[in-house]
Amino acid sequence: MKVNIGGSMGFKKTGRPYENVDSMTYFSIEKEINEETADEEIRALSDKVNKVLAEEATKKMVVAYKTYRDKIIPIGEE
Repeated sequence: MKVNIGGSMGFKKTGRPYENVDSMTYFSIEKEINEETADEEIRALSDKVNKVLAEEATKKMVVAYKTYRDKIIPIGEE
């Protein structure tokens, strides 16, 4: 049996008015699994997807906020 497991995760930081910082990531996997152990394998795959989503969304948020702080804020101060 073939399964697709995926999802999305994102973060939002409120900055100055109309300057919110968002990051969003999407991830999915497709795998052929044995029907006899489907529940266990689906749970394990779901846990892996959630871990990847959390890591990637966090990395993107760090980059987005650094860019906002280092590039966008100084533009407004000019």
